[in-house]
Amino acid sequence: MFSNHPKRVMHISGAALLTKSGYSQQFLMEVTALRKSGYDVNVLALCHLKLFRDIDSIRAHRREYNERGLKIYILPTLFSGRMLLEILYYPVIWLFMSYFIFIKRIRIFHCHHAGLGFTLLVFRFFRLVKLFIDVHGVVTEERIYRRELKEKSFSHRYANLKEKLTFRYSDMTFCVSEKMISYYMEKHHLPKNRFALTRSTFDPDIFREFSWDMKKDAKRKLDLQSKHVVLYMGHKKLWQRTDDVIHLYVVLKKQISDLFIVILTDDIEGIEKAFKRSGVPEHDFLVRHVPHEEVPLYSYAADIAIVIRDDSIVNRVASPVKVSESLASGAALLGTDTVGDLPSLIEKYGIGFVIKEGLESNLVSFLEVLFADEKRSRRMAEQCRSIAEKEFSVWNTVKVFGKYYGA
Repeated sequence: MFSNHPKRVMHISGAALLTKSGYSQQFLMEVTALRKSGYDVNVLALCHLKLFRDIDSIRAHRREYNERGLKIYILPTLFSGRMLLEILYYPVIWLFMSYFIFIKRIRIFHCHHAGLGFTLLVFRFFRLVKLFIDVHGVVTEERIYRRELKEKSFSHRYANLKEKLTFRYSDMTFCVSEKMISYYMEKHHLPKNRFALTRSTFDPDIFREFSWDMKKDAKRKLDLQSKHVVLYMGHKKLWQRTDDVIHLYVVLKKQISDLFIVILTDDIEGIEKAFKRSGVPEHDFLVRHVPHEEVPLYSYAADIAIVIRDDSIVNRVASPVKVSESLASGAALLGTDTVGDLPSLIEKYGIGFVIKEGLESNLVSFLEVLFADEKRSRRMAEQCRSIAEKEFSVWNTVKVFGKYYGA
């Protein structure tokens, strides 16, 4: 029945798909790459009714997908974290998805949320579709972190049960880091062959070209030719530690006088106040909020990028998109040991420095050696770009998807 459409796939997500976020950018990038690889890609967004108040935003997202040759469907839902409402809504979703199975003849469901995937297990049990789960973060733990869910409550236990059953009975679960795979293996007592690694990737259209001359040109455009540039990219979220970033910059600036810091964020006012509190003069920093396609102007100017997160499970299994974008820009990484696979990647490939308490003098020495001559800086930049393409390419992700789609 389905053999005529081996490359027809439905990617399914929640309302986050219809927002401007790192997740929505990552999602769009992956499905676009799949389409370019020959797949007939359909997209389904399950959107809470209240979000339909901003109908112009929904239409704008629909246009963006249509312009890329992607079919997008939007289904209003009543999901609100309440189990009863969720269960009562299951028949509506089953009816809707049956249309895609029996009329559109889609045989691959790729769900970007374990909870949504749970509702679709019934189709997998009857062998009507292959079901894949794509996990970008530890969603249940993140809800606890945000205090939206009480730990060990009935709702928490129910969420964990759905997650466990979904991972166990789907065809494959894709995770963004090795740390995430290890965490879910231990949490749900599952074997490693239930998971596959697909790291968060950089956009090959935005970060397409790279060369040392492009990095030098970016510095010229920002009038930073005489500076060694530090980059931090992060919006105002609970797990961001911008005060610590600024403190680290102040410490390093005392030892390396020609350091300059660029911060890309949506919290311009808050960051500028933090610089003022720390006594950093205006001529030593640049704070901007720019569209995603303009990020390379600033990231290519960077010699190093800082990735600092707090020590929580949300971050210990994470794969921030900004890591891949920094490497794609040829920036060495200064990262804490609390960010997913970042410490192991830094140590494996020699693409930066793992920040640990009490090792500030070692960090200064690392930077002084890196900045000692242009040839060394150039080698580091080219190595970072090479590792970005090796570990964080969207085409690697598509290759992994294809491997399991066709298995």
